[in-house]
Amino acid sequence: LDAFVDGGYRDRAMGAFDLSQAKALIARGEYEAAIADLEAMTASLSRAGDAALAAEAEALLARASDGLRAQQLATEAKDALTRGEYEAAERAATEASALLEQLEQPRRREVVETYRELAAAGIAAQENLAQAHADLQTLHVSRARERLIEAYQTFTRLGDEDRATLTRIALRRMQRTETLAAVGLTILASLVLGWNVQRRINERGQTLPFG
Repeated sequence: LDAFVDGGYRDRAMGAFDLSQAKALIARGEYEAAIADLEAMTASLSRAGDAALAAEAEALLARASDGLRAQQLATEAKDALTRGEYEAAERAATEASALLEQLEQPRRREVVETYRELAAAGIAAQENLAQAHADLQTLHVSRARERLIEAYQTFTRLGDEDRATLTRIALRRMQRTETLAAVGLTILASLVLGWNVQRRINERGQTLPFG
């Protein structure tokens, strides 16, 4: 009792602070639970005056907060992909990937990197779609067709039905225009051929005796 009153109670109180549970929660990705435990613990440690343990708890709290932020960003990236908002998805996935790399979470980072790659593919498909229209205006039909086909395949893979439909319509319009142009050229060639034949017949008739 004398030892406890003389200061032993402080040693016992310090021993009650165990950071292993918070570390385990962070390792499992249960960041909200870890934050709740660590916030209560850091307040008690500050009052108890254990600077070293309080600093460790604060570092773990910052780590858990980064982990929670990474989770939120990953969710934002996934939702943005679903809505076809590829620029927003890429930004969120890039930030989440950086945080997860710092947190040494390779599996979760691999998932987020997949989101980032899909978002980059979506952005590239949007650029192909826009550039295809520019190519058509400058009569670069073959290049426009290649861009539209690539964009259509990407939008289909991403499940972006609206943009895939728009791209398919553009391809059909191009095909219909090319078909009409081919028919027109065929008719024009036939007319020119007929006119040429008729001209030759007339010229021949004029050169023959008694023509």
